[in-house]
Amino acid sequence: MSDNVLSVIPTDPCWQPGHDAAVNAVHALRAVTPEEDGTRAEWTETMMFVACGSNFERLFCPECDAVLDQMWWRDLFWDCLTCWTGPNRWT
Repeated sequence: MSDNVLSVIPTDPCWQPGHDAAVNAVHALRAVTPEEDGTRAEWTETMMFVACGSNFERLFCPECDAVLDQMWWRDLFWDCLTCWTGPNRWT
């Protein structure tokens, strides 16, 4: 059986919710999905890519809605993953 994952990604990549906000979000989600017993909040101390696995359909520009080349995105992903040197290093 597969897992369902709900990823909430803020527009500011350096912002994270406080503990109380995460607890409230988990309680709200549990209220609408009582049959799920593994509902939890998780976050990391560093910035990271969030993969959607086999659910990936397309990549598009949020400004003009143009579909972007997946090979370009893959190359950009690997470049960022291997050379990020900012305060939130992806490792």
